[in-house]
Amino acid sequence: MLFWIRLRSRSPRHFWPEFYCRYSQSFSTMPRPPTPSSKAPTEESEWRFRPIDAATEWIEDYRPGGLHPIHLGDTLGAERYKILRKLGYGSFSTVWLARDAQESRYVAIKVSVARASETNNELGIFEHLARHRDQRGARSVMELLHSFDHEGPNGRHLCLVFPVMGPSATTMERKFRTNPMRSGRYPLWIAKSMLKQLLLGLSFLHRNGVTHTDIQPGNLLFSLPNIDSLPESDLKTDITQPETISDPVQRVDGEVDLWSPRYTAIPQPLTPLATVESGFTVRISDMGGASLIAPASGTTPITPVALRAPELILTKSWDMTIDIWSFGCLFFEFLTGTPLFVIGTWGLTDEEIDDDHLCQLISALGPLPTDLCAQWPRYSSFYSEDGTEIVPPEVDTPPLETFLKNKAPPEMDTEEVKAVGVLLRGILHYNPAQRPTAADLLKDPWFEAIG
Repeated sequence: MLFWIRLRSRSPRHFWPEFYCRYSQSFSTMPRPPTPSSKAPTEESEWRFRPIDAATEWIEDYRPGGLHPIHLGDTLGAERYKILRKLGYGSFSTVWLARDAQESRYVAIKVSVARASETNNELGIFEHLARHRDQRGARSVMELLHSFDHEGPNGRHLCLVFPVMGPSATTMERKFRTNPMRSGRYPLWIAKSMLKQLLLGLSFLHRNGVTHTDIQPGNLLFSLPNIDSLPESDLKTDITQPETISDPVQRVDGEVDLWSPRYTAIPQPLTPLATVESGFTVRISDMGGASLIAPASGTTPITPVALRAPELILTKSWDMTIDIWSFGCLFFEFLTGTPLFVIGTWGLTDEEIDDDHLCQLISALGPLPTDLCAQWPRYSSFYSEDGTEIVPPEVDTPPLETFLKNKAPPEMDTEEVKAVGVLLRGILHYNPAQRPTAADLLKDPWFEAIG
């Protein structure tokens, strides 16, 4: 028999999360609902739960092989880590702020879905990098503090423990987009420092044989100085406040669910604690898509669409120089506040997305080499044999140097704009073998001049 014990009451919306507990006099004899499928539903008629109107992970991802149900105040790692706040979530994990009782510090814990925990190579990548943390550039890459497995109703979950970091470059950029004086750009000195630190991190990864494959603003995190000096009350989620947790999780059939949380916590990144002052630091995060060995032809990394190197579109054969190409795209974007390539994906087929991307590459960088044209099945639909454009691209991307000149921050003089244009031309080379390495770029006078 199942009883609900009311410990405390509040508004109807918040009547349950930490204030109800379940008690069973004979749990072993309690009716158990059928174990849900490990496959996510593809039709609304297959949904197990009523929809949740909150900016959280998809509740249907709580199933065998999926996410681990976590509530604020839970402990993980043999009760070492107390969960205080949700920092974020993704397709394969949730990320939480926790208090480390053993070390008396705050940490971030990434809890992976069960189905990916056994095959996850992220732990191996971080353990490999840990043996080289004395090298230059290591401080610009996230450091793994601890790892453990956690057994739950949906399986065994790999938990990775990291230092607490602040918002991503994506989130920080939004702050500057609200400032009309900045035209959506980072101040030049901030952009330069970010690029230098990103390059240092890439040089560290590549020196040690690691290709990140997912270099993007969302994986570049700002540090939070002196966070361990803050009291727990300043950091933990206050569920008495609106929009901190979702409405109760409810099954469509009215049964009690054993694989999901009672509610989902709404992510609260520590953006208000981040400051951009002289000496700020950023770190490359998320090695979930990283590769430690030479990739085989035909494998596809998780690089964002607009940051893909041409070989990812056409040949599917790649190496660590795809990180350099992505860096080149971010080089342009961080300085100008404008993406170099804008690739629409909604309602389009993979072929249509690739065609649009390749047309934009040609508009910005010039004609593709003959060998790459031969790899593009629909090349003749857009260009004649002599390279004349037949069909204009969806987005008209200006030539690189023109685009840079039009969008460059006013603090950059003509000579500096030209120097950056030369750097970008080298980085965004169609031939991967001709792209400079991260170590080469760090020796360039433009990057050497950045403190």
